[in-house]
Amino acid sequence: MKIYKLIVALSILIVVVDCSNGQSYSRFGVDTSGGNIPLGLELNTIAPDFKAENQDGKETHLYDLLNNQRVVLFFYRGNWCPFCNTYLQNMQDSLDYILAKNAAVIAVNPESPDNVDRTVRKHGLGFHVVYDSGNEHPSAIY
Repeated sequence: MKIYKLIVALSILIVVVDCSNGQSYSRFGVDTSGGNIPLGLELNTIAPDFKAENQDGKETHLYDLLNNQRVVLFFYRGNWCPFCNTYLQNMQDSLDYILAKNAAVIAVNPESPDNVDRTVRKHGLGFHVVYDSGNEHPSAIY
């Protein structure tokens, strides 16, 4: 039993390392060659205000949304990540419940607009998906 748990733990660790270490993201429109890899927000940290273009080409402004409702803000790495795709689909499946609680959903990622559009179509996403191709906003992308 202990060996089984260790194997599972090691396989999870390998997946995490392989997804975040040494991979080139240029084919996804993400340039990290200059070492510009965001570190992410800590739990209970106030997110800084930002404006970014969403999948419809409209500006999404975090604090404007917060003036009228709650916001579920999360970051994902890209359409190439199977874990992120599962999370996006789960968020879409929960969207009616979230909207009923007077909350908006914003997903932030570092991909190019073409890849964002592909992801939105693939999952039929009905919430804001904004792209931060310049890695200007704090995120937990890597």
